[in-house]
Amino acid sequence: MDYSRSTFVGRVKGKPHIVAVEGGKKHAFLTLVVNKRVLGANKQYVDQPTEIPLFADTKAELIEQYVVPGHELLVNCQYNAWTDDKGILQHTFVVQSVTFGFKPKQDGATGYSKSAPPL
Repeated sequence: MDYSRSTFVGRVKGKPHIVAVEGGKKHAFLTLVVNKRVLGANKQYVDQPTEIPLFADTKAELIEQYVVPGHELLVNCQYNAWTDDKGILQHTFVVQSVTFGFKPKQDGATGYSKSAPPL
């Protein structure tokens, strides 16, 4: 059984960063903004945005073609942590599968609709 799997539903923050690697393959780096419910000062629950760093290798082409800022995604991921050359713990979630949800409509003046997360 694999306990390092996670599922997130959120909106894409900013434009995904696509990097070409050896062999004609691509990697995608993106940030997913999800809401975390926390108890506020007035004893009411409020949504607190949380940014999730995502990395995609096998799904990079799909992300490059179809994902825009504010796009709603459901992603199944596997958590990956490592220590870099400087001894600092790094982490990311590697995308295993992605399901596309609501895509914001493009507004001629400002780009994408206000449903997109802050850039």
